Amino acid sequence: GEFATLVAAGLNVRDDSVAHILHHKYVIIDEDALSSDPMVVTGSHNWSSNAEANNDENTLIFHDATIANMYAQEFSARWIGITTNTKNVVLGLKGFDVKILGNPVKDVLRFEMNNEAFENVSIMIYNTQGQLLASEVLNNANGVTNHSINISDFASGSYIAVFHVDELAVGKQFVVVK
Repeated sequence: GEFATLVAAGLNVRDDSVAHILHHKYVIIDEDALSSDPMVVTGSHNWSSNAEANNDENTLIFHDATIANMYAQEFSARWIGITTNTKNVVLGLKGFDVKILGNPVKDVLRFEMNNEAFENVSIMIYNTQGQLLASEVLNNANGVTNHSINISDFASGSYIAVFHVDELAVGKQFVVVK
């Protein structure tokens, strides 16, 4: 019910078109600031007037950096899936790992893949508005390989690289600084 209000306020929000499947309610606080108090606030509470006044809801607060990091990784996978309209985004795959080398980046996106299980990898790069900016297919990219993609024409900002293998995808966020 607050989606239009958030959009009007200029917040970067997305409408998940897969209705009634995901019902997560949580806030991640300071997940990447270990010197503070990383925490997750979650539970059955819907954060609405009705939940406050009429329902018997619960709220859990976890003061734990590991739990905050786990929630942040899950959120990142869901955000990438919604933003890029990519189905089956996962946090990791057995037999496939990818790391962005140097983040933030300037003119060249470099990454290292450890591919033990899949024959071909397709890479798609999106901006945070979900627009596809570049794509590439790597055939027979087995073992540990380094690869790079020229992004010198990208403006400063946040981007998403999605690595498709079979019917699954692993997403990685990166930042371009000029």
